[in-house]
Amino acid sequence: WSPFQPYASLAYLAGSLQAAGIRSECIDASLEVFEHFLDPERLAECHSLAQDSRAAGLQKLPSDEMELYADDVVGRAGQISKILRSDDFYDPARRDLALHLLQRALELVSAAFSGCTLGLDHASGSWTHRNSRTLVDSVLAAPPNPFTPVFRARVLPRIARSRPRVVGISIVFPDQAFPALLLARMIREILPETSIVLGGPFVTANREAFLRSGQPILAELADYVVLGEAETTVVELVRALLAGETSREAAPGERVLLGRLENLAALPAPAYEQ
Repeated sequence: WSPFQPYASLAYLAGSLQAAGIRSECIDASLEVFEHFLDPERLAECHSLAQDSRAAGLQKLPSDEMELYADDVVGRAGQISKILRSDDFYDPARRDLALHLLQRALELVSAAFSGCTLGLDHASGSWTHRNSRTLVDSVLAAPPNPFTPVFRARVLPRIARSRPRVVGISIVFPDQAFPALLLARMIREILPETSIVLGGPFVTANREAFLRSGQPILAELADYVVLGEAETTVVELVRALLAGETSREAAPGERVLLGRLENLAALPAPAYEQ
């Protein structure tokens, strides 16, 4: 994820659904994580938790260097969003300041969760797994991580209010696999009747695993998987779900759908306003 290059595929999906008369809402969960922890009080709480862990000998962080800048970062955290969401963004010096403060703020957040490293374009921790079975086990166990409090505070309430029939989760990078599947699990807990659809470049890159019957992610955390270009396929799937023409009880192999290569020029305009 990058603040300079929002993920355009979600806007294209929203535009295709909108053109088909299907109401949708997009949530950038990565952005929600940053917004949540850029609150000065939450940053101060993270710093305090990190200090307690260090005092108890549970981890080496925060480092002595971090102690030197922690109070300054907490006090200036409010500047980060203001700079990145105003014309100051186009001032290189102001933008560099905001990104520097943001990186320091994420270091404070990381120090609050043992073994966690959280950055603009990466996230790793005790939950990081490359094997789908151990990844699912980690999601079900939900070890301490920075995503659970964010989803509970900022994402799940929005989804619960809408009570959607279908939720799609796009996984772009491997580091997003754990938080994305954790979110899927949490949605299933509060809205068990909602169908959960996975897609995105990470899922497509692991198509062979998803095409194998019994793949644990599909068996335990999601109802459908869409591989490849999804604009047309997702519209067809949502229509079928709304009409009761497909069932989440079908065999796993029948719930893995292959997207068709689209002519982007023929697609509806992306709905960036979503």
